[in-house]
Amino acid sequence: MVTAPNPPEAKPAPSAADASSTTPGIYRVVSFPGAGLDTVLQMGVIHALLVTRRKAPDMVAGISVGAITAAALAEVFHASAGVGASVEDDEEVRVARFNELLEGFRNAPSTVLKSFFPDPLETNAAHALKPVELPRHFKEERDSRQESVAGRTGLIRLFNRLIRLRVSVKVFAQLSRVLMGWRAVSEAPWSRRWFIRSRLVVRLWWIVARNILSLSMPTSLLVKVGLSAILGVNGRAQSKGVEAGDIMFDRWFLLRQFWDYASRLFLGVVPLLLLLAIVPALLFLALSAWSAIPLIPHVSIDGGVLFLLVLICVVALVAWLSLLSRKTAFGDLLKHYQIFAELGDSYALKEALVQNFDPSYYGEFRFDANVRRALKQEKPLPGGCANKKPLKAYAHDVPRQRGIRVVPLAANLRTGKLEAIPAGTSIVDALMCACAAVPFFRAQTVKNGAESTTFIDGTSVSNDPIVPLFEEACKIPSNPAEPRRDRLRIISVPLLPLRQDKDSERREPYAGLVEVMLRAKRLLRFQDMLADKGLIDRINRVLNGRPATICDENCEPETFLPTKVRLVAPDNLPDLGLRLMHAGSAGERRKLIDSAVADGCRAMMERLVTDALPDTRTLEERRFFLEPDEEMPDEWPHRDESNTSALREAVESLRKSANTVTGSDGREYVSCRKLIAAWGGMKPLPGRRSRGCGPSPSRAGDFRGLPLLHHPSPASW
Repeated sequence: MVTAPNPPEAKPAPSAADASSTTPGIYRVVSFPGAGLDTVLQMGVIHALLVTRRKAPDMVAGISVGAITAAALAEVFHASAGVGASVEDDEEVRVARFNELLEGFRNAPSTVLKSFFPDPLETNAAHALKPVELPRHFKEERDSRQESVAGRTGLIRLFNRLIRLRVSVKVFAQLSRVLMGWRAVSEAPWSRRWFIRSRLVVRLWWIVARNILSLSMPTSLLVKVGLSAILGVNGRAQSKGVEAGDIMFDRWFLLRQFWDYASRLFLGVVPLLLLLAIVPALLFLALSAWSAIPLIPHVSIDGGVLFLLVLICVVALVAWLSLLSRKTAFGDLLKHYQIFAELGDSYALKEALVQNFDPSYYGEFRFDANVRRALKQEKPLPGGCANKKPLKAYAHDVPRQRGIRVVPLAANLRTGKLEAIPAGTSIVDALMCACAAVPFFRAQTVKNGAESTTFIDGTSVSNDPIVPLFEEACKIPSNPAEPRRDRLRIISVPLLPLRQDKDSERREPYAGLVEVMLRAKRLLRFQDMLADKGLIDRINRVLNGRPATICDENCEPETFLPTKVRLVAPDNLPDLGLRLMHAGSAGERRKLIDSAVADGCRAMMERLVTDALPDTRTLEERRFFLEPDEEMPDEWPHRDESNTSALREAVESLRKSANTVTGSDGREYVSCRKLIAAWGGMKPLPGRRSRGCGPSPSRAGDFRGLPLLHHPSPASW
């Protein structure tokens, strides 16, 4: 194809080397919002920085599952082959580390399902398998595994109990109507109040009399839970798990069944019968007293015996009603079934994080010492905090690579704000804080000195971490150990398309429940991103290109840096969660994940191209892509400082050699593989095929290469 020449009045933009020399103080930050399984697409950002040999960012942050991607980026670029190794050896190590982490993301769906749902075979047996205790397991790991089994066993027992309930929706609605009617007349005159409540008592008596057997199970369950809470028996003994042989040969099955029916009889049926007998007994005694008709001889009871029986029944019923109406009944129920802290299994997530980010989290394994300990049947080693890798470990320099500051963000339960996890926290604990999505995963408490802070998933406050990340990055100038920085550049990966072509625009309304719910979540994520980015853009205009220092609410100096926020957005919604659910096999799920990573790689490379080339878009077009401010080209620097090859020169050479294709949408595309080859003669990564981020086109209409310009014009540079 023929490219229109530059207009005579157009001045060529400065090269990447010139631009980098004029902007020595840029602090580059990558931000990963949370989006569930869709965050797999963010792994493409890491892939794009690898294949283009770009420098690692100075800071990487994430919220929710995006924090895991942030840690993965630091893991990949912090990997090194050693002091005496070459750059090619480092690349081989980083590619291998990237493949390991990508494999962990491929296994993420099964890990998530394992966290949320108990095993079907264990549910059928009403018990979870006891964890295997090996000599290599440290005490902290054994305790975590035992807590996981206790929670899973309790959830299984509760599921089995709820499945056996025979209370219909009609009965539940009738009981609710009686309760609401009782409270509705609390402010009425006493005569009307007692008249209506008398009718409600009669109605309640009739409902219980007709459904006494079905109501006996939930009432006996609540009474049993309350009694266990008072006696200090919280069901822990039944949640330790059992051996496989105990499940196959259940010798105590009949005894457990007898105990269940006996507790249902004496804690449910008998008290309900006594309550039902009170009304006719009182009516019968009142009728006998008023009519002066003596009781028949075999019904008459001695006064002392009658008083004793009545006293026993009254005391038993009062105690039974007090257990049934405890204000802490719901909490006692959760504690009894060992699901008071979480409904899911956070250990499954923690196990995956330990395996991928810190294998020596519980302690360093020594084979000889563990063999001796096993032969002597000694207790397991306690492990120690000294073995846990902290967040600040990524900030240390390694050969041929500067350190990266990793900032997982989570919501502080006490203040309700998004805060950065302290740098001294273990990487596994920090990611557990960032992913603590209640009620499925428990809230995590970390210690920072003498203080303890409890964190939950930050998406409970906001789905986009741009503003707290901006505040955290602005603290860099106050650190004398850091190089002087006077500007920020934040690359955010919101996983939401900013462009929607007219041909693919949705015209039918959102009618289904699932469609409306998903659309609402996307709008919430988009508005969080839009609000944070809009605020940073306004602050940037006020600063007018110069840092400003003010006093915060504690009269401490606070510096704000000029900041540019740029978005890495895919062309279409990933919807990876739904697509993985519809996938028929594990192989199909792996292909979907690989395709999402490829889309993320293309989106990041498009961002690199857009930033490096002169901006020829109109103001309206820039606003459409949420980039209203015009900016000089800023090419992401190469990992090798001696490599001064500019992206613009590579694009010009591809255009002159007719290696670009104009798609059906009017945009100009180029193959990722060809662009990387022309961009300073970079070779493919070791151990990977040189296919770039997308397949080569068979025809221009369905070309899946990299767009050079969003809106090419005849006057383009």
